[in-house]
Amino acid sequence: MSKKIFIIGTGRSGTHWVARTLAEHREIRATIEVKSAFDWVTRMALDPATRKRLFPRLVRYYRYQHFISVPCHYMDKSHPNIWLADQLAETFSDAVFIGMQRNPYATVASMLIGGC
Repeated sequence: MSKKIFIIGTGRSGTHWVARTLAEHREIRATIEVKSAFDWVTRMALDPATRKRLFPRLVRYYRYQHFISVPCHYMDKSHPNIWLADQLAETFSDAVFIGMQRNPYATVASMLIGGC
């Protein structure tokens, strides 16, 4: 059965690396920081008052992406989804969430070396 997979975490925690790696699998179709969805997610994370308007739009987007991915699994990597994880899990109860954790010192070092 085709699954929805969400990669979540803070910036510089390895979300992009994991998403690119998993996206190489022939049974996974991925969207990685697609501008429209990433913008909606970021706006909702920064201003929860926008959720009532934007969350249904995001849900339609994810349902459509999953629909066109079948029979493959659909994976999205928009790391600000960490702030919407509870709401996404409630909406997509069968979804898989991969949450990245990284030592804070390594994260800060990565920001200083690689840029924020």
